[in-house]
Amino acid sequence: MYTTASKDVRQVLSSGWSGLCNKYQRYNQLSEYEYSRLRREEKEELDELRRDICLWEFDKVESPALRLSKFVHIGDNSKRHECDAVVKVSQRSQRKLDQLIEEFQFDHGTPDEIRFMLKLQGRLIVNHTGGVLENAGLCLHPHAGVPYIPGSAVKGVARHAAWCNWANAQDANNKVMSEACALKTALSFGYPTNDKKLDKYCAQQWPQWFGEQGALSTFAGLFAFMPAFPSQSLALITDIVTCHHAEYYNGKQQKPYNNESPNPQFFPAVESGSMFTFIVRPLPRCKQILASRKDVSMSFADLCAFVEQSLREAAEEYGFGSKTSNGYGWFAVDIDEENSIAEAKANQIERAEAKLQAEKVKADEERERLERIRVQTALASLSPIERAEYEINDWDDNKWRTVLSQIKIFDSLDTEIKSVVVRKLTDEYSELWEQLKQTAQQGKKKDKKTAQEIRDAIYVIAKNHNPRIKMP
Repeated sequence: MYTTASKDVRQVLSSGWSGLCNKYQRYNQLSEYEYSRLRREEKEELDELRRDICLWEFDKVESPALRLSKFVHIGDNSKRHECDAVVKVSQRSQRKLDQLIEEFQFDHGTPDEIRFMLKLQGRLIVNHTGGVLENAGLCLHPHAGVPYIPGSAVKGVARHAAWCNWANAQDANNKVMSEACALKTALSFGYPTNDKKLDKYCAQQWPQWFGEQGALSTFAGLFAFMPAFPSQSLALITDIVTCHHAEYYNGKQQKPYNNESPNPQFFPAVESGSMFTFIVRPLPRCKQILASRKDVSMSFADLCAFVEQSLREAAEEYGFGSKTSNGYGWFAVDIDEENSIAEAKANQIERAEAKLQAEKVKADEERERLERIRVQTALASLSPIERAEYEINDWDDNKWRTVLSQIKIFDSLDTEIKSVVVRKLTDEYSELWEQLKQTAQQGKKKDKKTAQEIRDAIYVIAKNHNPRIKMP
């Protein structure tokens, strides 16, 4: 399931890729010469090769990430075509992507981690300018193909929310709040904080930590911000933004007149309504650093609460990705949806545990069956006396007492087992034999008769087994 991209490459390579390679090879040969020096037939061939290469379709691709980043269609209205193709691939492989989402979410996490789910209120665009096509990129997982928010983006927006709280406290001349926000921001998100004013403030307030010779003058923070993955299946769509005054924005006109032609731009986006899971994990050094610094009173729980509050504010008030000022990338709490997903995940864990238990029972039964086969195979290669020896080794004292106190049970034993019984009565079970004889002598008349019959039978077997044996 995690080899979608490589599988797509193999499928494309096996479906006419050699023909496309030949076209590229011929195209490169003709491109070595100046176009004006080519013959008319070569110019026509070069133009035809260019059209064939640009119009090449990769219909068998199943990975949205691979389709968007590698197999790019270049031709008329290419951005619209590419966005539609990525959406189509995502819809076609949605079942596999749903399974991969479950794999990502099937994580019990760490004991102290921060984990919560938020619902996307508007459409989401992440890595908008990072694609092959201009302003048509989207952050898709290279293996799973699902949209996600990278951990660096999660940390960056959360740090911005924390910095805004510090700046607001500074504007309000709230010294206590300013110190608390500054210290928590530096410890949580790292130092330098990428803001000169905040860095200078921290260095002045805590030189032993953030000064030039401070213990934490350069470090990455005490928390790991994990990528935010969708908690359920989501939909990709082809979005559009239309610029009506391209000449004005390019500086070619002084005013935005209405005589310009609209310039529609297409790009893929995540449809609103999807649930995302945000995870922040404290690093192992977090508790150690807080415990070692006695000059600053701050608990581990306070710092975790500050990080969670900053991340929630980042998602609900600032948003992630591009075009946040236009309503993209904003999240909000949806208790009902969060509870339903949590319940579904609990049911999933319960089913997984039941499946593991059933597999364990089945494996135990299979081991027992193989053990029985092994024992039966081993017994088949033994002599009758050896098999009798093996069977008697499993007898406990109660079994011995039962066999040596009831003549019917003793007579029902095989001859080989009786021989082994007699031999053992002369060795390791001699004391038991003496106890049984004394008990029989002290018992009732019927018990004495039974004991005498067993002794007589044992003596007969003993003499047949070894005439020189001396019974106890």
